[in-house]
Formats: sequence, C-alpha cells, structure tokens
Amino acid sequence: MLTSLIHWLLQTDAFPLSSALGAQWLHTCTGLMLAWYHGVHKLRDGLEWRSSRRERWPFLDEVRDAGFPLPVLSAWMATAAQLGGGLCLAAGLFTRPMALLLAGTLLGAVYTTVVLKKDSQMALVYLLLVLSAALLGGGPWSVDAFLFHRP
Repeated sequence: MLTSLIHWLLQTDAFPLSSALGAQWLHTCTGLMLAWYHGVHKLRDGLEWRSSRRERWPFLDEVRDAGFPLPVLSAWMATAAQLGGGLCLAAGLFTRPMALLLAGTLLGAVYTTVVLKKDSQMALVYLLLVLSAALLGGGPWSVDAFLFHRP
C-alpha cells in the first residue's frame, strides 16, 4: 500500500501536448510566484529581524495575531514552505507532495486573513492553483518525470 501511495505521488501521466504545456505552465508559474513574492521577502525580513537589524518581523506579528501556536516556529515553517516548496513546485520536483504542503500553508494563510479581517482572495487563488498542481502532477517535462518515470 505504501508503495502504491509513493508511486501515485511521484508518477507522471501521459498528457496530450496542450495539457502537458498547461500543467507545466501552472506549476512553474505558481511555484515561482509563491517563492518570489511570498517566500523571499519573508525570509529576508525574518533574517533581518533575527540578526536584530530590524525591530519587528511583520509576518511574525500576523502569525501571532492570528493565534497560531509556537508563532516563531510557525512563521519560519511557513516561510520555508513558501520559498522551498515554491521552488520545488516550479521545477516539478516532488510536485504533488510539495503542492499538498503548500496547500496546508495556504489554508493557514486563508485562516489568518479571515481572523485578521483582511482580504483572503489572493490566498484562496493560490490555494486553488496548488491544489490543481497536486491533481495534475509534474507532467512530462518535470524533474519528477526525469527522476521517477518508469518506462
């Protein structure tokens, strides 16, 4: 059973060309946008805060205000997921597991926006995109296909 689950998580299906291009475009662009627009600045701000070059880390403040347990750890884990998971998703490396990890992180982002009475539209759109990537998998041009495809 574990082997079947691992195979499903890492398999690449035969796509017609347009579907393959669509899947590639979806996971590459979504991953790059998550990493660049949401991961890099959180990491930079967090490192500046950690080294005392910055008084506050705004993302940590949001995580605390939303009531997440262990807010410092939660903020670092969400930052790592958005940056590292976004880059893996962009490359198509462990596409389905990374998309599911990002979906969990984005559910936290949706929760945060609701609790803090902010607009949740962007977090919801990203959530739908990563869930689509999880359903589609990496596609034939992903790193997953190169590493795990069995002829």
